[in-house]
Amino acid sequence: MTPGSTPSAPRAVLDGREEEALGQALRESGRPREGLVLFTGNEVRPGATARSVLDDIDDSLRRLGTDYVDVYYAGSVRSPAELRIQTFHEGVAEAKRAGR
Repeated sequence: MTPGSTPSAPRAVLDGREEEALGQALRESGRPREGLVLFTGNEVRPGATARSVLDDIDDSLRRLGTDYVDVYYAGSVRSPAELRIQTFHEGVAEAKRAGR
């Protein structure tokens, strides 16, 4: 990876395997975590609970092999109404409070 690059792939495409591959590449690179800006995210799903969003974040952290990400984004958004799903924001806020 070059400085400033932000590799990513939609979870729906690779079902988490991209995070596993990125986590492995980061470990093998020997670069300190503090020197990286790490992005990941998940799709906003109607019916999701704050707990399920927090579980998704924890699953991403496990696959990436880190204890926090710098940016967690809402993917697969097809309309502004989908961004107003309160439980998504509650789950992300809880993860932030916990330092994830």
